[in-house]
Amino acid sequence: VVILSMFILREKIERALWAVIIFGFIGVLIILRPGFDIFDIKSLLPLGAGFFFALYQVITKKASEYDSDETSLFFTSIFGLVIITALALYYWHPLTYFSFFILPLIGVMMTLAHYSLIIALARAPASKIQPFHFTLIFWAIIFGYIFYDDIPDIPTFIGALIIAFSGIFVINNQYKSN
Repeated sequence: VVILSMFILREKIERALWAVIIFGFIGVLIILRPGFDIFDIKSLLPLGAGFFFALYQVITKKASEYDSDETSLFFTSIFGLVIITALALYYWHPLTYFSFFILPLIGVMMTLAHYSLIIALARAPASKIQPFHFTLIFWAIIFGYIFYDDIPDIPTFIGALIIAFSGIFVINNQYKSN
């Protein structure tokens, strides 16, 4: 997001923010521990997802100059509906009774999440919002434990603390500048 916002949005990135982003990304790398021994072509999928999520944020920020938040949410939803319909035609499984409860809940929560992101991007530089996305690692750890009984190891905790400190620094630095 930071690199794309420099080129597409012409945002000026402060050195302190670069340092915090790099520091937080080091925390992510400590958690992921990438290496060539586990490399597979499928490993590029999260990289591509990250790139397109960053592109989505930058385009949403750019669109906020011309469109309302609700217009952005509408077109984002239509695009998502078209993509998920195409995927559902291939990957469809019969619904269970639990699906009728959880799918509307997921829909509402995702709508609120995207609407909140659109509002944030309309009101703040995309590069300053990006460090908060590192908190997704915390949610992955929590849900990994809850749903898969996956207990985080020491490097995961160290990486998570680094991410937390970088997020706290950004919040503190933004609070002081306002």
